[in-house]
Amino acid sequence: MEVPQWPTAVLKAPATAQFPSDPSDYSILYDPEKDRAVIEGYVDAQNGFGALIRSRWAVRIVNPNGHRHLLSIRLDGKVVYNDPNVPGR
Repeated sequence: MEVPQWPTAVLKAPATAQFPSDPSDYSILYDPEKDRAVIEGYVDAQNGFGALIRSRWAVRIVNPNGHRHLLSIRLDGKVVYNDPNVPGR
């Protein structure tokens, strides 16, 4: 499974990010009518103090014309990114 790297953009130490390699550790919900998906998983990465912590993440994407576009990122339940150019999320 190709792991989306978007969640690393909001981590304190993105270079330390470790995503699970087992596809069963991810959840993918796809809406074919809107060509949108929500992908959920976890990442282990260092926090600001250097401790390795596990964070749950979710990304919402749209796939118009075969090109993925990021709509939002949630990290540990908190929205940390919303595309300001997408109406009607």
